[in-house]
Amino acid sequence: GFVCSTLERHPGETQTFIPIGSMSSIVAVACPSDGPTPDPDTFRGFLLDGTKGLTLHRGTWVRHFYPISDHSDYVVITGRRTPQDDVDNLDLASSMGIQFEFVV
Repeated sequence: GFVCSTLERHPGETQTFIPIGSMSSIVAVACPSDGPTPDPDTFRGFLLDGTKGLTLHRGTWVRHFYPISDHSDYVVITGRRTPQDDVDNLDLASSMGIQFEFVV
């Protein structure tokens, strides 16, 4: 399986990920939240087959990407100039006492 113990969000921007090479991967997401942590009931994992891109709305919590094979490559399109000014990182274990696992 794939254990997810961290998430991040970018409150001020959308993000678009375009796959290169058609390699499958898993992405973990949770709905945007006003507070410092996501709602665990909104946690979802998606299997990406590497043939379509993905766009995340501003503030979407995400842990990207868990390759199914040995790697997966993506081009990332964002509007930010200085990434450190628009990112919230979250350690799920220390802040919420949880982590989740994907079994493929």
